[in-house]
Amino acid sequence: MARTMAESREVAMNKTSAESQSETIGKSAIKKRMDDFSDYRPSSETPPFPKTVLIELSSLCNHACVFCAYPKTTRPGQRMSLELLDRLLDEAYGLGAREVGFYSGAEPFTSRDLEEAIARAKRCGYEYTFLSTNGSLANKDRLTACIDNGLDSIKFSINGADRETYLRIHGKDDFDRVIDNVRFACAYRREVNREVYVAVSCVVIESDNVSNVEAPKWLRQKLGAIVDELVVFPANNENGQMIGLAPMDISAPCVLPFARAHISAEGYLRVCCNDYQNYLALVDLNITTLAEAWNADIFRDIRRRHLDNNLEGLLCHNCIHGVSGQIEPVVPEFAVSVKTDFFDFEPTSSVNTKDAS
Repeated sequence: MARTMAESREVAMNKTSAESQSETIGKSAIKKRMDDFSDYRPSSETPPFPKTVLIELSSLCNHACVFCAYPKTTRPGQRMSLELLDRLLDEAYGLGAREVGFYSGAEPFTSRDLEEAIARAKRCGYEYTFLSTNGSLANKDRLTACIDNGLDSIKFSINGADRETYLRIHGKDDFDRVIDNVRFACAYRREVNREVYVAVSCVVIESDNVSNVEAPKWLRQKLGAIVDELVVFPANNENGQMIGLAPMDISAPCVLPFARAHISAEGYLRVCCNDYQNYLALVDLNITTLAEAWNADIFRDIRRRHLDNNLEGLLCHNCIHGVSGQIEPVVPEFAVSVKTDFFDFEPTSSVNTKDAS
């Protein structure tokens, strides 16, 4: 019998296993970046344009991880055009951005233009380009092109210690392929003498019929000697979209609306990097410049609400407080509205229902 939402939340919040706690091994560069970012304290509704931009080249994913809200999303899949990408890269760079990540909650390798996007960012002058990927749609040719085109960091999300567990967590039997891709990326960077940072992350979950608590131990043993970093996280409510898992370690004001620019595949400037239904999409960059959008009244109002901790009715409120309250999209025409129970976590094993290959 499935647990009630309250029981699931209690299990998630009271996990004591060392494997389910946030930890890292290796150089810890990614963990340090996350910690430094979290330490930022917003104070103004008109912050300077950030150093880092996350651009969602594709809103598609080919996996259906049990701890992720993507498998239940009703937002149509979208891929960003290179024409829009070029304009956004140029504008962001002109405003002071020097780092760009080509992902935002979905799978970057579902973009056919990923390798070209990395090359264009480097030609534009960006100092640091990075990806977070499940790694299953990568292959030797694509990884070679990414590294040759200037990729600085790649993090593979691997959430199982064997094919069976990986399949139950990810919804696809890609375990062996992903492990091979990690090993190839590590070997190729040495071969061409490129300082590409290679990391692995693992989200640990233990629910009624799915558990991967042994995965971090296996990953340390098998990949710890070749990757730069292994980061382990407990499964959480994923920015308010999987209520019942552990709450996010976030309080108001959240740093995201102030210190990083998030752009969806449709070309919307959003509050958050993890917004599957575009509930926090604010401005259409197809018709508005980044400079205008960053300082738009609608974005200033959201930041003011964060500074005042007045977030009721927003996805941000559910994220910070770990509740499934009634919320509405900030700009309804940008979003795909759903019923409140969409944002609940259902503790079942993964069943893949989409094909983004």
